[in-house]
Formats: sequence, structure tokens, C-alpha cells
Amino acid sequence: MTGSRDLDDEDLVYADLDAQACLAGGVYNIRVRHGKAEGADTLADNWCKSRGADCDGMAANWSQPCQSTCFHKPRYRNGERYCPVAGNLRNQAMVDKTAAEMRAGYEAVCLSYPRGEARGTNDCIKRAKKAGIPVILG
Repeated sequence: MTGSRDLDDEDLVYADLDAQACLAGGVYNIRVRHGKAEGADTLADNWCKSRGADCDGMAANWSQPCQSTCFHKPRYRNGERYCPVAGNLRNQAMVDKTAAEMRAGYEAVCLSYPRGEARGTNDCIKRAKKAGIPVILG
């Protein structure tokens, strides 16, 4: 699951996740993976807690050292160095984990809720499509 940090439409996210649980034969047959951020991710996490579904929140590690693939100048926020592509690295880790599960025979979809600029959400959508994960826009 991926979505904008300002998404607050609980009814929409809950209805979509309920529909996916129904297609899977119940909430105990699904795992919801999200980026552990505000907005859509928080709604997904709350849905999992309310339904007893398996939740795999994968937060971006903004304080991690930049990777060898980072081609930007050092960045600082509140005096602390951070990697501005940590969200993209997290998105790729979520996609890689999901793609591996698909290769093992599990079904997967990427529910996505882009709103506004949604750079991180659109990045995750692009990565999911490239990995062959079906994307459903919400």
C-alpha cells in the first residue's frame, strides 16, 4: 500500500482494504505492507489493528548514511544529516519484499492513493509496476 501523507479518507481506505480481505477469503489471509508514515499509511495501520490483520510497516530510515547510488550533496534538517532518498530506498525495499513473496506463490496488489504532488507515492507506484505488482488506484 502506498499513499499520500495528507490522505484522511478513512472510509475509502477501509472499504478498499475490506474488499481485498474479502477477495482473499478473510483478513487472516492478507498482509498489509506500508511505509509507516502519516496519512494513508496510518489509516492502513489502523485498519489492520481494528480487523486483526497482519501489518508490515516499513519506515524510511532518514538518518541512514547515503548510499553509493546517492548523487546529491549532503543535506541537513534541524542540524542533523539525512539522506533525502531514504523514502525511495524504503519504497524499493517494500517492492522487493512483495515481489519475492509473489515469486514464492503469494498474490499481491499495490493499493495506491496519490493526492497532490505525491512524489513518494508516485515513486512507489512506478517501482511496483516495474516489478510486475498490479497497482490499484484509490
